[in-house]
Order: sequence, then C-alpha cells, then structure tokens
Amino acid sequence: MTKKNLINVTPDLPLFIDDKPVVIAFNDSSQREEYNKADEVRKAEMEKELRVDVWGNNASA
Repeated sequence: MTKKNLINVTPDLPLFIDDKPVVIAFNDSSQREEYNKADEVRKAEMEKELRVDVWGNNASA
C-alpha cells in the first residue's frame, strides 16, 4: 500500500512591498459618514487630507 503525503504549499510572497499602505484617520464619525456618501472625486480629496503613515504622521509632511 502506497501512502501519499498531501502538503499544503503556500506560494512565496515578496519580502518588500513597493506601495505603502494607505491609512485614513477620520476625526469623528460624521467625517466617516461623509466619506462613505461622497463621490469618487471627494473621496480622493478626503484621502489626501486625512492620510497618515503607519506611524501616525501626516503623509504630506
């Protein structure tokens, strides 16, 4: 009788990510609600205004 080993192999992932993650920090829930209801142009504007890096600094600085 022959046994077959089934191995779940996860493909290799890159060690480095070229694009930084986008984090948007809303000041309050009404700002989040405005973002959710906004059109694509306004969302892009708000993302620029509210974007922070992973350390909490203003990304435009």
